[in-house]
Amino acid sequence: MTQIKNIRILAMWAVLGLCLYSCKKDKDKGSDQVQLINFGPTGAKHGDTLRFVGTNLSQVTAIQFTGQAAMVEKSSFTQQTNELILVIVPSSAEKGLVTLKTPAGDILSKTSFNINVKTTASITSMTPAARPGENITLKGNYLNWISRIVFNQDKVVTTFVSQSLNEVVVKVPDDAQTGTLTITFLGTDSVDIETADTLRVALPLATGITPNPVKHAQNITITGTNLDLTRTLIFTGVDAPVTDFVNQSATQLVVRVPGAAKTGKLTFVAASGVQTIFNSDLDVSIPAIDSMSPNPVDPGAELTISGANLDLVSAVTFANAPAVTSFVSQAPTKLVVSLPIGVARGKITLGVLN
Repeated sequence: MTQIKNIRILAMWAVLGLCLYSCKKDKDKGSDQVQLINFGPTGAKHGDTLRFVGTNLSQVTAIQFTGQAAMVEKSSFTQQTNELILVIVPSSAEKGLVTLKTPAGDILSKTSFNINVKTTASITSMTPAARPGENITLKGNYLNWISRIVFNQDKVVTTFVSQSLNEVVVKVPDDAQTGTLTITFLGTDSVDIETADTLRVALPLATGITPNPVKHAQNITITGTNLDLTRTLIFTGVDAPVTDFVNQSATQLVVRVPGAAKTGKLTFVAASGVQTIFNSDLDVSIPAIDSMSPNPVDPGAELTISGANLDLVSAVTFANAPAVTSFVSQAPTKLVVSLPIGVARGKITLGVLN
């Protein structure tokens, strides 16, 4: 009986020992896994030392930051032990998750790495002048952290043609105005930097007008530079700006003279609303009366008006009568019209082509 009891006790110890051995084996197997516990500081600057804390970190072969060419190889680690890795933050590192490279696979950080570019970001140069719609280039440091560029008068651009660590290319908005740019850099401590230089945005500039003098409803040809940037053209004496052109290019603008136009300056308005004024007057010819005969004249009789530019007249208005738009005859120096019935003594008004 005692012998059987001893055998049972030995069997129990054997089973217990097997369990302990199995558990130890599983534990040893689990201890080989690389584990990232934390890293920081997350608001480091480029060139700062970053600490990665975990277990079995000696198996890490490289650390991949977000950004182009932002991989730090094992050979470049400042320090590496099972529990700690020290690395220098590469200049191309951007905001994002960090990946630890190991033979068993990648380990992705649970939190994003951010960076402080406030004291290191800078603009060293930019394209000095451009037309609306053209690309300009800005150069400097950590330009890959730019989130937006604000042109004069709060014209915000958040999409860039290209962007890298030291260069950003951006399209000038159609309604941009001459002025400095304000650059916003992201990071744990974001910063706005205003450019030291002014971006000069091209405007339409007239250098000549032909013919001059000109008659109403006649086309004029304006020569100059950047005339294709003209959105509206303002004639002296005309309330509504002209927006419909006969022909338009960078060096030439052809437009019909409105009927209400008077002698005076031409004003060119760009998409930004900025105006440029041609320094010479546009001389607009208008009808002029020298004499009328017979005078006095009876209603229903013909009246001969003599003067200049009378071929521009489209209507003659008498006192107490509707406008007359059909003439007996018309020439540059003579206009013959039948007086309407009911006309009263008074002045006459000449309407011009419009």
